[in-house]
Amino acid sequence: MRCEGSVAPDFSRSRSEASSNRLSNNLGIALQNQGIRTGGAQGTELLAQAVAAYRSALEVYTREVFPAYYERVRQNLDALLAQANPMFSERG
Repeated sequence: MRCEGSVAPDFSRSRSEASSNRLSNNLGIALQNQGIRTGGAQGTELLAQAVAAYRSALEVYTREVFPAYYERVRQNLDALLAQANPMFSERG
C-alpha cells in the first residue's frame, strides 16, 4: 500500500533521527547523574544541560511515532524536574 502526501509519517527519516537522538537521552542520563554527584553551581549547570538533552530527544521521540521511547524520555525528564524543582524554579 502506498500513501501519498503528509498523511503517513516518514518512518525511514524518523527512525534514523531516533537512532541519533538516543544519544540525547543517554547524554541526559549521564549529565543528570554527574550533576547530582557534583552538586553546587556546577551540578546545577549539568542538570540544566540534562534537561536540554532530554528536550532535544523529545523533538524526535514524539508520542505519535515512538510512543515507548517518548514515555521513557518523558519519565526521565519529569523525574529530573521533580527532583531538581528548587534548582529550576526560575529557569523553567
